[in-house]
Amino acid sequence: MNNPRRYPLSWSLIRNFTERFQWQDPTDGSLREGFNPPRNAIGKQRKPYDICFVTKDGRVDRGRCVTLTVRPQKHQRMVKFVGSDEIRLVYDYLIVSVDDTYFRTH
Repeated sequence: MNNPRRYPLSWSLIRNFTERFQWQDPTDGSLREGFNPPRNAIGKQRKPYDICFVTKDGRVDRGRCVTLTVRPQKHQRMVKFVGSDEIRLVYDYLIVSVDDTYFRTH
């Protein structure tokens, strides 16, 4: 059985997991991934990820989504679930795991 990776909670680390893009490099045509695509990138699109988070009601919710917008001053992000096209607001400090990487909040 594999052990999940564990990290202390860091807003910049969550950004590395949730705000990734995928694009084709215009110079050599290779497929690239990162969170700062160049302006002249071809086929730029957000990369979906699996998320598990606690809602404000205290329920644990999970799904596959992409980040639409981020409000860093309030530590929240607007996500769109891939299967249902539902748009939800997720608070960074309530995120439990992203792509099977667990975050500690204390």
